Amino acid sequence: VDCDAIVHLAAVSTVIACDEDPAATFRTNITGSYNIARLAYGRRVIFASSLTASEPNSSYSESKRLVEPLFPVVLRMGNVIGGNDPSHTHVLPTLVRAAMCGTTFTITSTLESSRHYINVDDVCSAFELLLQRGYGIFDCCYKEATTLSTMIALVEAETQRPIQRTMGKMRPGEAHVWAGNSRALHQLGWNPWRSLRESVKQAVYSYRAAT
Repeated sequence: VDCDAIVHLAAVSTVIACDEDPAATFRTNITGSYNIARLAYGRRVIFASSLTASEPNSSYSESKRLVEPLFPVVLRMGNVIGGNDPSHTHVLPTLVRAAMCGTTFTITSTLESSRHYINVDDVCSAFELLLQRGYGIFDCCYKEATTLSTMIALVEAETQRPIQRTMGKMRPGEAHVWAGNSRALHQLGWNPWRSLRESVKQAVYSYRAAT
């Protein structure tokens, strides 16, 4: 491979899609990653992983855990938010869409279930830093986890619109909380520069600009 470094982001990246087709997940996330590791031998490769790899409970998180040992540098990201995310399964864009369109948001966990989030801009800055230095596994997330009820309140405040919601069937693993600690990244000089509130504002602005 004729390059200095690779940031490996390619993957089947939603839990639902991975669980619906584990074979495709294996081909893309595991076999594909092995091929990259083999072809890029001797190059600096940063593997985009997930906080969920620390305690896998789905085909997605298990595929990440199995691949991590192939790469010398691993960035375990929290739930990435901000920007124009068209996803219909990620929490923040789904909440923004529900607020702006007046649709009903279906809760598949509990209002007190929590996640570690991180802004996409801060993820990019972490990758830029790791292209220069650092080896090992690095968590990339905000210091505090955020409950679903807090995220709903932030979106309602930013859009100035109420979000209608209903309780749905709980997805497997939704109640689990994965701990994240970005201390190792901080020691390399990384710090998130967009707050959770700014990330919500960014997501709302991006949605309005795209519609």
